[in-house]
Amino acid sequence: MIKEQIDIDILKERMATKVSDVWRVGGWQLTSGGVFSAYSAEAFLVVGSPNVLIDCGSHLTYDELLRNLSVIGVRPEDIGLVLATHSHGDHIGAAAKLKEVYGIPFAIHPGDAGEAEQGFHDALSPAVFTPPVAVDSLIHDGQEFQVGDRTFSIYHLPGHSPGSVCIGTQSVDGPRLMFVGDVVHGIFSAKAIEERGESIFELMLKWADGLERVRNLDFDYMFEGHVFPFMENLSLMDEDEQHNFVGRLLSEMDSRRKGAENGKELIDTRIFLLRQGFLHLPDYYISEDCLTAGK
Repeated sequence: MIKEQIDIDILKERMATKVSDVWRVGGWQLTSGGVFSAYSAEAFLVVGSPNVLIDCGSHLTYDELLRNLSVIGVRPEDIGLVLATHSHGDHIGAAAKLKEVYGIPFAIHPGDAGEAEQGFHDALSPAVFTPPVAVDSLIHDGQEFQVGDRTFSIYHLPGHSPGSVCIGTQSVDGPRLMFVGDVVHGIFSAKAIEERGESIFELMLKWADGLERVRNLDFDYMFEGHVFPFMENLSLMDEDEQHNFVGRLLSEMDSRRKGAENGKELIDTRIFLLRQGFLHLPDYYISEDCLTAGK
Protein backbone atom coordinates (compact mmCIF):
# COMPACT_ATOMS: atom_id res chain seq x y z
CA MET A 1 0.00 0.00 0.00
CA ILE A 2 1.30 3.44 -0.95
CA LYS A 3 1.80 5.82 1.97
CA GLU A 4 2.13 9.57 1.85
CA GLN A 5 2.48 12.45 4.27
CA ILE A 6 -0.61 14.60 3.89
CA ASP A 7 -0.98 18.11 5.24
CA ILE A 8 -3.59 17.98 8.02
CA ASP A 9 -5.58 20.93 6.67
CA ILE A 10 -5.73 19.37 3.22
CA LEU A 11 -6.70 16.03 4.73
CA LYS A 12 -9.51 17.57 6.76
CA GLU A 13 -10.78 19.42 3.69
CA ARG A 14 -10.91 16.14 1.78
CA MET A 15 -12.79 14.49 4.63
CA ALA A 16 -15.55 17.08 4.84
CA THR A 17 -18.87 16.47 3.07
CA LYS A 18 -21.76 18.80 2.35
CA VAL A 19 -23.44 17.35 5.43
CA SER A 20 -22.21 18.79 8.71
CA ASP A 21 -22.48 15.53 10.66
CA VAL A 22 -20.98 13.14 8.09
CA TRP A 23 -17.23 12.82 7.50
CA ARG A 24 -15.36 10.74 4.93
CA VAL A 25 -12.76 8.78 6.90
CA GLY A 26 -11.85 6.31 4.15
CA GLY A 27 -11.43 6.36 0.40
CA TRP A 28 -8.69 6.64 -2.20
CA GLN A 29 -7.76 10.22 -1.31
CA LEU A 30 -7.56 9.41 2.38
CA THR A 31 -6.12 5.93 2.88
CA SER A 32 -4.19 4.82 -0.20
CA GLY A 33 -1.89 7.69 -1.02
CA GLY A 34 -4.33 9.28 -3.45
CA VAL A 35 -4.26 6.20 -5.68
CA PHE A 36 -7.49 4.43 -6.56
CA SER A 37 -7.23 0.76 -5.58
CA ALA A 38 -9.32 -2.24 -4.62
CA TYR A 39 -8.68 -1.36 -0.97
CA SER A 40 -9.78 2.27 -1.09
CA ALA A 41 -13.47 1.92 -0.29
CA GLU A 42 -15.19 4.87 1.32
CA ALA A 43 -15.89 4.82 5.05
CA PHE A 44 -18.22 7.38 6.58
CA LEU A 45 -18.41 8.61 10.16
CA VAL A 46 -21.95 9.63 11.09
CA VAL A 47 -21.62 11.95 14.07
CA GLY A 48 -23.91 11.24 17.00
CA SER A 49 -24.07 10.01 20.57
CA PRO A 50 -22.44 7.61 19.93
CA ASN A 51 -20.82 7.97 16.51
CA VAL A 52 -21.49 5.31 13.84
CA LEU A 53 -19.07 4.09 11.17
CA ILE A 54 -20.75 3.05 7.94
CA ASP A 55 -18.13 0.67 6.55
CA CYS A 56 -14.59 0.93 7.91
CA GLY A 57 -12.25 0.13 5.03
CA SER A 58 -9.65 -2.58 4.62
CA HIS A 59 -7.41 -3.95 7.37
CA LEU A 60 -4.59 -2.75 5.11
CA THR A 61 -5.66 0.86 5.72
CA TYR A 62 -6.45 0.53 9.44
CA ASP A 63 -3.71 2.94 10.57
CA GLU A 64 -4.86 5.61 8.12
CA LEU A 65 -8.44 5.19 9.35
CA LEU A 66 -7.34 5.91 12.93
CA ARG A 67 -5.32 8.89 11.72
CA ASN A 68 -8.32 10.29 9.88
CA LEU A 69 -10.52 9.92 12.93
CA SER A 70 -7.96 11.76 15.06
CA VAL A 71 -7.85 14.64 12.55
CA ILE A 72 -11.50 15.40 13.30
CA GLY A 73 -11.09 14.82 17.02
CA VAL A 74 -12.87 11.47 17.20
CA ARG A 75 -11.58 8.66 19.40
CA PRO A 76 -12.34 5.08 18.37
CA GLU A 77 -13.76 4.62 21.87
CA ASP A 78 -16.50 7.10 20.92
CA ILE A 79 -17.76 4.92 18.05
CA GLY A 80 -20.77 2.86 19.05
CA LEU A 81 -21.16 0.66 15.97
CA VAL A 82 -19.59 -0.37 12.67
CA LEU A 83 -22.55 -0.75 10.30
CA ALA A 84 -21.64 -2.64 7.12
CA THR A 85 -23.15 -2.18 3.66
CA HIS A 86 -21.72 -5.60 2.70
CA SER A 87 -18.95 -8.04 3.57
CA HIS A 88 -16.22 -7.34 1.00
CA GLY A 89 -12.79 -6.82 2.50
CA ASP A 90 -12.33 -3.27 1.27
CA HIS A 91 -15.41 -2.32 3.28
CA ILE A 92 -15.12 -4.37 6.50
CA GLY A 93 -11.51 -5.54 6.73
CA ALA A 94 -10.68 -3.15 9.58
CA ALA A 95 -13.68 -4.25 11.65
CA ALA A 96 -11.86 -7.15 13.33
CA LYS A 97 -9.12 -4.93 14.73
CA LEU A 98 -11.57 -2.20 15.74
CA LYS A 99 -13.42 -4.84 17.74
CA GLU A 100 -10.27 -6.43 19.16
CA VAL A 101 -8.65 -3.17 20.29
CA TYR A 102 -11.64 -0.97 21.07
CA GLY A 103 -14.55 -3.38 21.45
CA ILE A 104 -16.62 -1.67 18.75
CA PRO A 105 -19.70 -3.79 17.86
CA PHE A 106 -20.23 -4.92 14.27
CA ALA A 107 -23.55 -5.24 12.39
CA ILE A 108 -24.23 -6.75 8.96
CA HIS A 109 -27.02 -8.45 7.00
CA PRO A 110 -27.41 -12.24 7.48
CA GLY A 111 -26.64 -12.80 3.79
CA ASP A 112 -23.05 -11.67 4.35
CA ALA A 113 -22.62 -12.55 8.03
CA GLY A 114 -21.13 -16.00 7.40
CA GLU A 115 -18.39 -14.68 5.16
CA ALA A 116 -17.57 -11.92 7.63
CA GLU A 117 -17.26 -14.37 10.53
CA GLN A 118 -15.18 -16.91 8.62
CA GLY A 119 -12.75 -14.50 7.01
CA PHE A 120 -11.88 -14.94 3.35
CA HIS A 121 -9.37 -14.43 0.58
CA ASP A 122 -10.25 -11.47 -1.58
CA ALA A 123 -11.50 -12.34 -5.07
CA LEU A 124 -9.55 -9.47 -6.65
CA SER A 125 -6.33 -10.26 -4.78
CA PRO A 126 -6.39 -13.89 -3.59
CA ALA A 127 -3.18 -13.42 -1.59
CA VAL A 128 -4.95 -10.92 0.67
CA PHE A 129 -6.88 -12.49 3.55
CA THR A 130 -9.61 -10.43 5.21
CA PRO A 131 -9.60 -11.33 8.92
CA PRO A 132 -12.79 -12.74 10.46
CA VAL A 133 -14.93 -10.53 12.69
CA ALA A 134 -17.62 -11.67 15.10
CA VAL A 135 -21.06 -10.31 14.25
CA ASP A 136 -22.82 -8.63 17.16
CA SER A 137 -26.07 -7.66 15.42
CA LEU A 138 -27.88 -8.76 12.28
CA ILE A 139 -29.67 -6.12 10.24
CA HIS A 140 -32.71 -6.96 8.11
CA ASP A 141 -34.69 -5.52 5.23
CA GLY A 142 -37.26 -3.00 6.41
CA GLN A 143 -35.70 -2.71 9.85
CA GLU A 144 -35.50 0.61 11.66
CA PHE A 145 -33.36 0.92 14.78
CA GLN A 146 -31.84 3.53 17.04
CA VAL A 147 -28.17 4.06 17.72
CA GLY A 148 -28.08 6.73 20.38
CA ASP A 149 -29.94 9.76 19.09
CA ARG A 150 -30.22 8.63 15.46
CA THR A 151 -32.55 6.30 13.54
CA PHE A 152 -31.24 4.06 10.74
CA SER A 153 -33.32 2.27 8.09
CA ILE A 154 -32.18 -0.86 6.22
CA TYR A 155 -32.98 -1.82 2.62
CA HIS A 156 -31.73 -5.22 1.40
CA LEU A 157 -30.49 -5.26 -2.22
CA PRO A 158 -28.73 -8.58 -2.99
CA GLY A 159 -26.70 -8.71 -6.18
CA HIS A 160 -23.26 -7.25 -5.57
CA SER A 161 -23.19 -9.59 -2.58
CA PRO A 162 -25.92 -11.74 -1.00
CA GLY A 163 -26.25 -9.37 1.95
CA SER A 164 -25.74 -5.96 0.36
CA VAL A 165 -27.85 -3.21 1.91
CA CYS A 166 -28.56 0.47 1.59
CA ILE A 167 -28.67 2.43 4.83
CA GLY A 168 -30.85 5.49 5.32
CA THR A 169 -30.74 8.11 8.06
CA GLN A 170 -31.31 11.84 8.49
CA SER A 171 -28.83 14.59 9.25
CA VAL A 172 -29.38 16.81 12.27
CA ASP A 173 -29.52 19.68 9.78
CA GLY A 174 -32.42 18.07 7.95
CA PRO A 175 -31.02 16.44 4.76
CA ARG A 176 -32.02 12.83 4.26
CA LEU A 177 -29.05 10.54 3.63
CA MET A 178 -28.69 7.24 1.78
CA PHE A 179 -25.52 5.13 2.01
CA VAL A 180 -25.58 2.68 -0.90
CA GLY A 181 -22.27 0.83 -0.64
CA ASP A 182 -21.58 -0.82 -3.98
CA VAL A 183 -25.15 -1.61 -5.08
CA VAL A 184 -25.29 1.16 -7.71
CA HIS A 185 -21.93 0.67 -9.42
CA GLY A 186 -20.62 -2.69 -8.18
CA ILE A 187 -20.24 -5.83 -10.29
CA PHE A 188 -22.52 -8.85 -9.91
CA SER A 189 -21.51 -11.54 -7.43
CA ALA A 190 -21.64 -15.19 -8.48
CA LYS A 191 -21.90 -16.05 -4.79
CA ALA A 192 -25.29 -14.33 -4.72
CA ILE A 193 -26.50 -16.88 -7.27
CA GLU A 194 -24.99 -19.89 -5.50
CA GLU A 195 -26.36 -19.04 -2.07
CA ARG A 196 -29.89 -18.09 -3.15
CA GLY A 197 -30.39 -20.89 -5.68
CA GLU A 198 -31.95 -18.57 -8.24
CA SER A 199 -31.11 -17.93 -11.86
CA ILE A 200 -28.89 -15.03 -12.74
CA PHE A 201 -31.79 -13.38 -14.57
CA GLU A 202 -34.10 -13.64 -11.56
CA LEU A 203 -31.48 -12.04 -9.36
CA MET A 204 -30.79 -9.26 -11.84
CA LEU A 205 -34.48 -8.36 -11.91
CA LYS A 206 -34.66 -8.47 -8.11
CA TRP A 207 -31.62 -6.21 -7.92
CA ALA A 208 -33.32 -3.79 -10.30
CA ASP A 209 -36.56 -3.98 -8.29
CA GLY A 210 -34.66 -3.22 -5.10
CA LEU A 211 -32.91 -0.26 -6.68
CA GLU A 212 -36.26 1.08 -7.88
CA ARG A 213 -37.55 0.90 -4.33
CA VAL A 214 -34.56 2.86 -3.02
CA ARG A 215 -34.69 5.27 -5.94
CA ASN A 216 -38.29 6.17 -5.01
CA LEU A 217 -37.40 7.00 -1.42
CA ASP A 218 -36.91 10.60 -0.41
CA PHE A 219 -33.25 11.40 0.11
CA ASP A 220 -31.05 14.41 -0.50
CA TYR A 221 -27.57 12.86 -0.55
CA MET A 222 -26.40 9.52 -1.89
CA PHE A 223 -23.06 8.22 -0.55
CA GLU A 224 -21.43 5.57 -2.77
CA GLY A 225 -18.79 3.06 -1.79
CA HIS A 226 -15.95 4.22 -4.03
CA VAL A 227 -16.64 7.83 -4.93
CA PHE A 228 -17.60 11.07 -3.25
CA PRO A 229 -21.09 11.75 -1.89
CA PHE A 230 -23.41 12.55 -4.80
CA MET A 231 -25.80 15.38 -4.02
CA GLU A 232 -29.36 15.20 -5.28
CA ASN A 233 -29.83 18.95 -5.57
CA LEU A 234 -26.97 20.12 -7.77
CA SER A 235 -28.38 23.66 -7.70
CA LEU A 236 -26.91 24.02 -4.21
CA MET A 237 -23.39 23.63 -5.63
CA ASP A 238 -21.36 26.30 -7.31
CA GLU A 239 -20.19 25.78 -10.90
CA ASP A 240 -16.80 24.29 -10.01
CA GLU A 241 -18.35 21.82 -7.57
CA GLN A 242 -20.91 20.75 -10.15
CA HIS A 243 -18.11 20.19 -12.65
CA ASN A 244 -16.18 18.01 -10.19
CA PHE A 245 -19.17 15.89 -9.19
CA VAL A 246 -20.74 15.47 -12.58
CA GLY A 247 -17.44 15.14 -14.41
CA ARG A 248 -16.15 12.48 -12.06
CA LEU A 249 -19.27 10.34 -12.10
CA LEU A 250 -20.54 10.76 -15.63
CA SER A 251 -17.51 11.17 -17.87
CA GLU A 252 -16.86 8.35 -20.35
CA MET A 253 -20.19 6.63 -19.65
CA ASP A 254 -22.87 5.63 -22.14
CA SER A 255 -25.36 8.22 -23.37
CA ARG A 256 -27.90 7.52 -20.62
CA ARG A 257 -25.27 7.93 -17.93
CA LYS A 258 -23.90 11.11 -19.50
CA GLY A 259 -27.37 12.60 -19.19
CA ALA A 260 -27.70 11.91 -15.48
CA GLU A 261 -28.00 15.01 -13.32
CA ASN A 262 -28.22 13.51 -9.84
CA GLY A 263 -27.87 10.39 -7.77
CA LYS A 264 -31.33 9.09 -8.59
CA GLU A 265 -30.65 9.26 -12.31
CA LEU A 266 -27.47 7.32 -11.59
CA ILE A 267 -29.65 4.61 -10.03
CA ASP A 268 -32.00 4.79 -13.03
CA THR A 269 -29.08 3.95 -15.31
CA ARG A 270 -28.15 0.90 -13.25
CA ILE A 271 -31.78 -0.28 -13.23
CA PHE A 272 -31.94 0.11 -17.01
CA LEU A 273 -28.73 -1.88 -17.52
CA LEU A 274 -29.86 -4.68 -15.21
CA ARG A 275 -33.19 -5.00 -16.99
CA GLN A 276 -31.36 -5.13 -20.32
CA GLY A 277 -29.19 -8.00 -19.08
CA PHE A 278 -25.99 -6.11 -18.21
CA LEU A 279 -24.42 -7.26 -14.93
CA HIS A 280 -22.29 -4.21 -14.34
CA LEU A 281 -21.55 -0.74 -15.57
CA PRO A 282 -18.96 -0.37 -18.35
CA ASP A 283 -15.32 -0.99 -17.47
CA TYR A 284 -14.49 2.67 -17.97
CA TYR A 285 -16.78 3.67 -15.09
CA ILE A 286 -13.68 4.86 -13.22
CA SER A 287 -12.44 7.58 -15.56
CA GLU A 288 -9.43 9.86 -15.40
CA ASP A 289 -11.74 12.51 -13.98
CA CYS A 290 -12.48 10.17 -11.10
CA LEU A 291 -8.79 9.93 -10.30
CA THR A 292 -8.10 13.67 -10.35
CA ALA A 293 -11.24 15.47 -9.21
CA GLY A 294 -10.97 17.22 -5.88
CA LYS A 295 -7.19 17.16 -5.61
